[in-house]
Amino acid sequence: MGNKRTFAGGKFTRRHTSAIPASVGLLKMLHDRSEVKKISLGIIKAGKPSGGKMHVKLKLRCGGFLMTVRGNNSIQEMGVYTDDAKKTLEAISNETLKQGMDVHID
Repeated sequence: MGNKRTFAGGKFTRRHTSAIPASVGLLKMLHDRSEVKKISLGIIKAGKPSGGKMHVKLKLRCGGFLMTVRGNNSIQEMGVYTDDAKKTLEAISNETLKQGMDVHID
């Protein structure tokens, strides 16, 4: 997938295909997970500068979870649909730790 910030086809759904830079690594990792069935990218919202404090917020819901990624200047929500939420959440926690991001689970 290279360094691109657009994702379409396969597990990615919806018309919106752009991703904020802070979510690219997570999306690539989720795409490669066998238990992840679908990823629905949401719109990108402008936010106040975070001062480099990037984080991921996860909200469990039926069939997966809602993942909100906060980058330096933007916020993006995405739906992640999985057959094994526990395994997927563990993978997200490991990936965010590698990237130096905080994770909050609701």
